[in-house]
Amino acid sequence: MKKQKALFLLFIIASFTACNQLYNEHKSLPGMHWEKQNKLTFVVDIPEAKEYTLKINLRHTSHIQIGNVPVKLTINAENQSNELENQVFVIPIRDPATGDLVGSAMGDICDTEYPIKFTFKQKGKYTLTLEHQMEEEKIESIMEIGINIDK
Repeated sequence: MKKQKALFLLFIIASFTACNQLYNEHKSLPGMHWEKQNKLTFVVDIPEAKEYTLKINLRHTSHIQIGNVPVKLTINAENQSNELENQVFVIPIRDPATGDLVGSAMGDICDTEYPIKFTFKQKGKYTLTLEHQMEEEKIESIMEIGINIDK
């Protein structure tokens, strides 16, 4: 009986979380490294003009040696020629004081989520592009990059 209640509670929590999510896509990186020329694009259909919580997600191993990753986010609307957003966000990987990973870790895999508030001024299709801004040509130990958008 306890097991059934726990499964029911887990189902309710998962349903609630899924209802709040508009978009969720992750892209695997070959060789577990992110090369500078590897720009990742995500096409999102925004149903209404309003502010959303956009999250940049990095999945990496606990062996990653860097403290943070500067990531450039570019947002383009399908029907506009100019960029709506072109900004660099510094995503923390390790606490600078302790060196500990700041994301949620399970074993050797860590997920780091960086939330950003962004207002889409009209509904429609948008292309979001992510590229790293490190001086090095590639960042080792990164497995996936993703975008989540919550309503």
